[in-house]
Amino acid sequence: TSGEETEHMRDQNSDCRSTTSSTATVADTATVAEEEESEQAHSSAGKSIPSKRVRKAPRVQQSEKWSERFRELCEFKQEKGHSNVPHNYPRNPALSRWVKRQRHQHRLMREGQPCAMTKQRIKALEDIGFVWDVYGDGWKERFEELREYRDRFSNCEVPCNFAENPQLAVWIKCQRRQYKLYTEGRPSSMTNERIQDLERLGFRWGVRRYKNRVHGIDSGHSSGGRK
Repeated sequence: TSGEETEHMRDQNSDCRSTTSSTATVADTATVAEEEESEQAHSSAGKSIPSKRVRKAPRVQQSEKWSERFRELCEFKQEKGHSNVPHNYPRNPALSRWVKRQRHQHRLMREGQPCAMTKQRIKALEDIGFVWDVYGDGWKERFEELREYRDRFSNCEVPCNFAENPQLAVWIKCQRRQYKLYTEGRPSSMTNERIQDLERLGFRWGVRRYKNRVHGIDSGHSSGGRK
């Protein structure tokens, strides 16, 4: 019931609590409206059916399910300190799928396509720090790490055995692979904006010797200055 939901939400942290409450209110309002519509439809048809036998419309059930998953996301944030649920979250696989679906629905909404996303849901999610483009945020973070590397070693040729930040080395390899796909006209996460950002930083796409470099310095074998 509404009272039980309110009592349950009081146990959550303050930021999630207010957002969950508002979202649950939206869902409850939609539920009441749908039930009233159903009762009116039966009444106009001359039928008298007890309200408890009137099935909730699919849209109402979806709203209630959304509110339930949102509360689970709030609990995840309370425990982890963020709302970026992993793609493979064994404790709650359904929440992982739901989070992925929210990002997909948000993208459809931005593109002007039919979707289940609403402005109220967007606000509720953003109020708890939900990140829509998790890959984009990760890309920016690695880019800044590359900038720091460039400032330190005067080049962007991160070696594959860069022990100080192995994730950056993997990311560099991924950028070159995605760039190759991009130039071939194949599906890729690379964009023209990212290409420009990397090239302004001094990044080179066709480097072959970066695997033999350690911390931006040649591994030691002199070859008469050949490159």
